[in-house]
Amino acid sequence: MGAKVTVTTIYVFRPVKLFCCVWTLFSVCDVQVLAQTAPATQIGSSTKVQFDRGKQLLEQRKFAEAAAQFKETLKSVPNSPLLYNLLGFCELQLSHVDDAVTYFKKALELKPDFKAARNNLGGIYLMQGRTQQAIGQFSAIIQTDPNDAQAYSNLARAELAQKNQEDALDHLRKAHDLSPQDVQIALALARLCLEMGRQDLGRPVAQGLSGAKTPDASKELEIGGLLLSYKLDEAAHVRFRNALQANPRFQDTLFALAKDLFEKQNYRAAVPLLEILNIKMQQSAAWHEMLGYSAFKLGDSAKAVVELQKAMDLDPRNENYILELSEVLVSSNNAAEAVTLLGTASKAFSHSSRIWFGLGTAYLANQQRALAELALKKSLDLDPSLDLAYVVLGQGYKEGGNWDRLSETAERLIQLNPENPDGYYYKALALQSGSGSKAEDEVKIEKLLRKSLELDSKNAEPHYELAKLLMRAGNKESSLLELQELVQTNPDFGPAYYHLARLYREKGDLDKSKEAQEVHERIRQKERDKVMKRMIVEIRQR
Repeated sequence: MGAKVTVTTIYVFRPVKLFCCVWTLFSVCDVQVLAQTAPATQIGSSTKVQFDRGKQLLEQRKFAEAAAQFKETLKSVPNSPLLYNLLGFCELQLSHVDDAVTYFKKALELKPDFKAARNNLGGIYLMQGRTQQAIGQFSAIIQTDPNDAQAYSNLARAELAQKNQEDALDHLRKAHDLSPQDVQIALALARLCLEMGRQDLGRPVAQGLSGAKTPDASKELEIGGLLLSYKLDEAAHVRFRNALQANPRFQDTLFALAKDLFEKQNYRAAVPLLEILNIKMQQSAAWHEMLGYSAFKLGDSAKAVVELQKAMDLDPRNENYILELSEVLVSSNNAAEAVTLLGTASKAFSHSSRIWFGLGTAYLANQQRALAELALKKSLDLDPSLDLAYVVLGQGYKEGGNWDRLSETAERLIQLNPENPDGYYYKALALQSGSGSKAEDEVKIEKLLRKSLELDSKNAEPHYELAKLLMRAGNKESSLLELQELVQTNPDFGPAYYHLARLYREKGDLDKSKEAQEVHERIRQKERDKVMKRMIVEIRQR
């Protein structure tokens, strides 16, 4: 009867994910060790039995029964902070938040340095949005134990709730320094660095996670996603394979992730992810489409054609697959094949404005301007709001030197979509080229070109036309600035370097003039090589 009772299990607040909206506030498995000693006169075998029974019920998640046992135990040990902490935990699990707060406060009244109760109370305050009070609780823990990594982590979460990223970053870094093997803290720190644009700080943390041991497949997925964000693709795909091996049901999750990467045009990361999926997934039309179009964007047109054809065979009613395959064919200098493909599709999808638009584009690429015009007008009959059709029509009129129709098309495009920069560019080009440039039109042309560039400053053609216009007007400094801006955003636009070389020479800057001339020659040679390669392709096909 005179023996002392030592209790070693304490249930504490521990957020599972620092940045997750839904997070587990308390875990029965997360424990700390604290010796709780009571006077011998207060302890009996029946008290110990009651306490052990309460512990057992708690671990079975029978919180109401556990609370009843702990209350009985309190009659023998009325000043036990441990029992009040456990009661608070049970009440919280029963959604009796006010009672839980009362019990945690009582535990702290009895033992102000009781980290478990203070952590739990801070967790409730954080859950309730009382972030300043939560910060007070977590800061108090750090004052008593400056090496408590979890307290720093929890403090960072509270600070983030107050949008105080800088302090949160400092405290997460401290938590990571104290506990570098804690995967959850490392994930939180690496994510925050991403949000703050501090990849320089976050990347080493993410690299450290590459070999971290994880408890389950879900965590493997989480780490894999983070590694992708840091462009650590190979390490990410190892994690994804681990997740899939541990839980094959993650096939759908990984397929959805691959689709998200594909839609964000991250084709290089999407392909390995698609390739680790099982055979069933790889037999779907969507899988072949994503793999094929990704291959095209990564420079493998032959593989793209094969995979997109498989997607079409599996789902012949999907217009996207037809349009994507036609894009691959046109880009590979096989416009005639694209015309054949889309011509057949226009019969099966006779009411599809997109298919007719695609056919018009293929005709134009194949130098069949009259047929292109008919197909594009058909697409506009089906969808009068399709501004892209006017863009391609304008391109055809520009190439054919049909300035009156280009002017008319430009007007319609501007009326349909005033935010489309091509309308203003076409109108300026038509006004400039239609019947000879007139002095009174120069101001209008410049305004139109500047409006086009205001809407899309990276478009090379309006920059080039504006530079030439300024040069003709004798404003060579402004012309030089336009050309310099042009080659920064479009370094392969050859004609700009020809005029840059000329302007630099006139300014007496012979080194820059020579450099611009050399770039111009390289680009011209590259264009010649492309033409020769296209001729070789054509002769093989005859």
